[in-house]
Amino acid sequence: MFGKHKRKFTLLIIPEPERSVMHFRLSKWLIFTLPLLGVSALTYIFLTMHYDASHTQSKLESDLRQQSHQFTRTVIDKNSDIEQLQSEVIRLSRQANQVSKQLGRLQELEVEINGFLGNGKESSSRSASAKNAKPSAESETISSAAGGEWLPPSNEEMIALSTTLNAKYDSLNTLLSTMQKNLAETLAKAREAQHKLAVTPTLWPTTSRTVTSLFGYRSDPFHHRPSFHRGLDIAGDTGDKVFAAADGTVEVSDSDGQHGQYIVLGHTSRISTSYLHLSKRMVKPGQHVTKGTVIGLLGSTGRSTGPHLHFEIHRDGKEINPQLYIKPMGKDVSYVWENED
Repeated sequence: MFGKHKRKFTLLIIPEPERSVMHFRLSKWLIFTLPLLGVSALTYIFLTMHYDASHTQSKLESDLRQQSHQFTRTVIDKNSDIEQLQSEVIRLSRQANQVSKQLGRLQELEVEINGFLGNGKESSSRSASAKNAKPSAESETISSAAGGEWLPPSNEEMIALSTTLNAKYDSLNTLLSTMQKNLAETLAKAREAQHKLAVTPTLWPTTSRTVTSLFGYRSDPFHHRPSFHRGLDIAGDTGDKVFAAADGTVEVSDSDGQHGQYIVLGHTSRISTSYLHLSKRMVKPGQHVTKGTVIGLLGSTGRSTGPHLHFEIHRDGKEINPQLYIKPMGKDVSYVWENED
């Protein structure tokens, strides 16, 4: 009825006995179209799933590559940091050796200072200690010439070096504390020695170096009989400068027929100096003077036969030989026996 191409197929569905038979009439094109549609749908689903899987895989691979790159970068940075830390540890180790050498030199200097200050036993003990403290091989001076195979340090070696470095710095801290204490004591002793030197009459009191009469017994220039000379006579020209032989305080600035114009300086509770026969006094009682201060001018006042300075040193109230203390500088002393006093 429908022709060759309009043939239809009947599909019977036979249910349970109590239910009626169902039938469907399907055209030929529908029979072939339905499977094709099913295959197409399955193909679409498969392709969609495949695309999603590929996209997910690509994203995962991209994330993995990025993480791998970041990890590699992190490892490189860490290695760089480790190398930098290793270099820093080595540098600090060398620096510690240099500091140790410098402290050794300071110890030697401290020994020399103590020796100069006259601390014999203590100085000898520290000197022996300083000399016995030999520098390690690491502390030797490194020249610019170098070579050899490059062998990077292992972690164990760096840990050992770090431990050694910590111990060395602990030792340096202890040494610094000891040296700080010793140097403070040495400084106090140096200041004490400086004060002692300042108040000790060691400075030659005139510009002239011509000694005309020594300390001790001599023939009196006026009576020509033996008498005791209590000081040192230094000849010069009237108006020559007279200097304080040490730091001190002016105890007397006066004149009389025996001493002429004269000055007495007190330096310590035990030591004083006297300057006699001056032509002029330039200081007043109670005035503080320092070693080398011009206190007067040389002259021939009082019991004197010519221009000169009569210089005395008193210790514990008794006259002593000034040559035990004062030392001329710049030129030698000449001795001329004119018995001027």
